[in-house]
Amino acid sequence: MFGKSCDEPFKRSNKVVTLSESNSVKIAGEAVEIDPQLLFQRLTTVADRYVEDISDVFKYELSTVPSSLFDNAGLPRAAHKSNLCDAIWKLGDCGENLKKV
Repeated sequence: MFGKSCDEPFKRSNKVVTLSESNSVKIAGEAVEIDPQLLFQRLTTVADRYVEDISDVFKYELSTVPSSLFDNAGLPRAAHKSNLCDAIWKLGDCGENLKKV
């Protein structure tokens, strides 16, 4: 077996479908939409109730993509750099804070 390639073809019907590829599941023959943000909120609420140390839950990636960067369809969110810039300017001059220290 050493030096030989090992490929096993799979049927498309046996392919694993991840949550990032499909946002609905069939329950009792009816398609039910899944909102990843709502699912995350519910799982963290349950974990908060049943897990002693909630920080253990957040040691692992809980999403396939960062929800702050991508929407439910998997498309990148629009950047609002002007809002970030305004918030930074409202904080004041960072150089003044360094001079005081």
